[in-house]
Amino acid sequence: MDARRAVNGRQVLEIPVQDAATLSYVGLRVLGSTNLIDWSLPVIQVAGAAAGRVWYQLDGPPTDKSFFKVEAELK
Repeated sequence: MDARRAVNGRQVLEIPVQDAATLSYVGLRVLGSTNLIDWSLPVIQVAGAAAGRVWYQLDGPPTDKSFFKVEAELK
């Protein structure tokens, strides 16, 4: 599934909102990179997604490349 899209010229990751029934059991973390090696770039949630969806983008100035990965961890 390709969940990437561009909003206002910036790449964003669009994913479904986490089901409220799973919040106490599963933690989600979105990581960002521009090179697929270093996943330490800050990622922020941005407004504008449709109901039931959430958008994330790299924090800071726009870049030519934006990669995202979502990690899930059982609590």
